[in-house]
Amino acid sequence: MLDTKMGTTQQGGAKKTNPTANGSANQVETAHKTTTTTQKKVNVVGPKISIKAKVHDKSQDDYIISQVEKPHDSFDKEKLIQIIEGYASEQEKLNRKSWAFTIKAGEPAIKQEDIIIFTLFNKTQEVEFNKNREEFTHYLRDKLNNQFVMIQTELKEKDDTVVKTIDPVQKFDNMVKENPLLIDLRNKFKLDL
Repeated sequence: MLDTKMGTTQQGGAKKTNPTANGSANQVETAHKTTTTTQKKVNVVGPKISIKAKVHDKSQDDYIISQVEKPHDSFDKEKLIQIIEGYASEQEKLNRKSWAFTIKAGEPAIKQEDIIIFTLFNKTQEVEFNKNREEFTHYLRDKLNNQFVMIQTELKEKDDTVVKTIDPVQKFDNMVKENPLLIDLRNKFKLDL
């Protein structure tokens, strides 16, 4: 913008005077591009949140979260034992022999339709079983094609009491308790103690 009366040039808000040799201000035209910025005030209004509106929206939109049918095939004890033996052999190949032995230690029983009961014989087996329970349950569910399979354990500790015998008569009596046919052999061969 050029002001001719004062001899000043205004560029971008600053005024410049262009004096000449005679001291008067000449009109100087410069080819400057002036940029104008306009600022608009925009009021941003956030969305209105209403609990009543949210409840109303949910009642209108009935979403179905999941109606996936989970597999629920029936199985028998023979099929279960085959799957367990296959799993145990895989675990032996992975050098997890104690876990494989724990699985095969007792024969599993099927209670109701989907509950499998494993018999364990000591606390060490119970600890090993509980450590691998989740992985084993998923394996059985996949192989049996039954997502409702549950595993339970029974702890049956063996009676570790040992009867110490002192003389041969007591030894023979203890052996007869385990095998009564020894009396017949003793009489047949006319053996004495």
